[in-house]
Amino acid sequence: MGGKHRQQGKYDNKTAVVGIVEKKKGVGRVKTFTTKHADATVTLPFIKANVEAGSTLQTDESRIYSRVKRDFTHEFVNHSKFEYVKAGVHTNTIEGFWVS
Repeated sequence: MGGKHRQQGKYDNKTAVVGIVEKKKGVGRVKTFTTKHADATVTLPFIKANVEAGSTLQTDESRIYSRVKRDFTHEFVNHSKFEYVKAGVHTNTIEGFWVS
């Protein structure tokens, strides 16, 4: 999140934000945090601390989530292949949170 200034292939004035949302109509909770880098070393501990083991995660195809299948059922859509909804799996709930 943040500005649009780009330096050496990266946005130098952006803040990485990681978020999760519970998909329960009308009562789903959202948790977010900011970090210097959104990678598996910070994202996985956040997920494990805030999501009940055995839950189903719906994500995009990011490699950040490659190890979540150890503790969760993992379903994903592949945005790089223009896949946004697949058999009810999507990331629209959290994406809608970012623009609200």
